[in-house]
Amino acid sequence: MTDWTYTGDLDLTHGGAYYGPLEEDFIECVQVTPLSAAGGYDNKFQIVKGSIYTPREKWAETVKICGYELVERDGVEGLLDCTDAFTPLDTKGGKTMLADAFLAYYGIERHGYDTETIVQIGKDDPYCDPDICGGWNPDTDIQLHGNTKLGNYVAANYL
Repeated sequence: MTDWTYTGDLDLTHGGAYYGPLEEDFIECVQVTPLSAAGGYDNKFQIVKGSIYTPREKWAETVKICGYELVERDGVEGLLDCTDAFTPLDTKGGKTMLADAFLAYYGIERHGYDTETIVQIGKDDPYCDPDICGGWNPDTDIQLHGNTKLGNYVAANYL
């Protein structure tokens, strides 16, 4: 897990992503999305493992869409944000900014059909009948105990 970098909300239950090392033209990614973001249950989460394609020739164009500029300062390539803060690409911060931009613009490429898991923490919500509540409510693949920490589960099973 030491090579993975987290980005997202302070609490993973509100969504986030883990990025692996930047390879030649891709970054491994584990993305966690709460179903509540689309009207689903508060205790269900979609976990997707795949990669983000990051072709070098698309870096400048992609980061620009997200408000950054690819620049070189004193022989170091990095990203410049709207406050004129420079972040070298060879740092965790630079890699995270690049990965965030590519994830936002291109999304995550899944490695086959079994790369998405719906995880539920705790029991079903007795007050929310799926026919009444609506929203995003796919079937649960894995149901965990109510006191399970989502971050610990993801680290143990995906990173």
